[in-house]
Amino acid sequence: MNYLGLLQVGAFRSFSKCNLKGGKTMKTKSNNCNNNNTRVLMRDGKNHFSNQHFHSTTMRKNEKDSNSFENKLENEYQFLKVEEDGGNKHRINVSINRKQVHNAFNEILIHELTKAFKAISQSNYRAVVITGTGNSFSAGADLNWMKKMANNPREQNEKDSLELFDMIYSIKTCPIPVIARINGPALGGGSGIVAACDMGYSVSTAKFGFTEVKIGLIPAVISPFVMEKIGKGNCSHYFLTGERFGAEEAKRMGLIQQHFETEEQMDSEVKRVTEEICSNGPKSMKLCKQLIRNISNMNYNDASTKVFVANEIASIRASEEGQIGLNAFLNKTKPNW
Repeated sequence: MNYLGLLQVGAFRSFSKCNLKGGKTMKTKSNNCNNNNTRVLMRDGKNHFSNQHFHSTTMRKNEKDSNSFENKLENEYQFLKVEEDGGNKHRINVSINRKQVHNAFNEILIHELTKAFKAISQSNYRAVVITGTGNSFSAGADLNWMKKMANNPREQNEKDSLELFDMIYSIKTCPIPVIARINGPALGGGSGIVAACDMGYSVSTAKFGFTEVKIGLIPAVISPFVMEKIGKGNCSHYFLTGERFGAEEAKRMGLIQQHFETEEQMDSEVKRVTEEICSNGPKSMKLCKQLIRNISNMNYNDASTKVFVANEIASIRASEEGQIGLNAFLNKTKPNW
């Protein structure tokens, strides 16, 4: 089996070398922090791999996948922790790791999130969970970063804004289902990230808001993603007032699916939902995300819509995965995917 693309995350690091298939050696870094919920596969000096528990993880790829994480990810992230879930090998967890500033993002984190989601999009994982470390999901843009941008010329401000858009877009267009685990406040761009996810689950104490007008700005970059998620009426109210709102209101307007009194209850639901997702046909899940994106711009009165949906179902029925799924259903067995 191929073990490719060791993804580094965390602060305390030790160096190791991992011999990859074909004799290629890659230098990697790993945490010294123990975590029983995540797993890293390290070379043990023999001809096999042994399990050790760290905050960092090995990004595993099976032999059928020709895409190597080596070509898409650097070994180190300064403000991200990216971990394969210890209880579900098909799930990858992405944690924003700037808890000293409530996981606010600056230019470095923006670049890292974009890079990580572009690489994850090429992987064999079936579900992505994004969250924040500490007690916050994300407070949006870092104040020091905004202060620096205020002193930059307009051209640099536009470049930074385009990069922020690319970050949100990389989450929105990830072909793998993305679940937001909202462990605390998600404000400004933090709520924008939630809007870009396919679904979201939060603690009941979480606060949301598009607070840009409170400091003389507007939520321009995140507005297309938020508008699609919660609608024009809700955007009009919360963009213009800038007021914060709670988890129940976020659920009412469709920004999240559910909220829970404790993190344990939230994590239990996230676990259940991701396991449901990961039990489905992996290719059909990606095609289903494409279907949702495409059909939202179509009208059922248009003849082209009729042709489009008929072609979609005909193609998937005739596909290898479709045949496996149908045969398993008819024979009352579990599909082999």
